[in-house]
Amino acid sequence: MKTDFLTFLGTKDVILLDGAIGTELDKRGLMGRARNNLDNPEVVLEIQREYAQSGCDALTTNTLTMNHIYIKTHDVDVSVQEVNRAAVGLARQAIADNQFVLGDISSTGQLLEPYGTYKEQQFYDAYK
Repeated sequence: MKTDFLTFLGTKDVILLDGAIGTELDKRGLMGRARNNLDNPEVVLEIQREYAQSGCDALTTNTLTMNHIYIKTHDVDVSVQEVNRAAVGLARQAIADNQFVLGDISSTGQLLEPYGTYKEQQFYDAYK
C-alpha cells in the first residue's frame, strides 16, 4: 500500500520534483498551456513520463494558471474543471507506485486589495 504524502515527507531530507512543463511544451512548439491537456494529451503525458523516469519523487500537474480568476481576466476559453481533471489524469498515468502527483494551483495573475481589485474571499473561492 502506498504511503500518504505527509508521511512520505517525513521520510526524506530532500524531495525531488519534476521540471517546468511549460518550457518543455514550448520546446515542442506548443505555446500556451491551458488547452494542451485536452488538445495534446499525448505530448503532456510524454513530458510527464520523462520527468517521472528521471527519478523525481513527485510530478506537478500541468495546471499553471488554471483557476477561475485567471481564466476570466485573461479571456481564456476553457473549462477550468475539464483542464484540471485531464491534467491530474495524465500525471497519474505517468507516475510509478513510489511517486506522487501534486496539483499546481499557481497564481491568478491578479492582486489582492489594496494593491489590486480582488478580495480575499474571491481568491479563496477560486482555489476552492
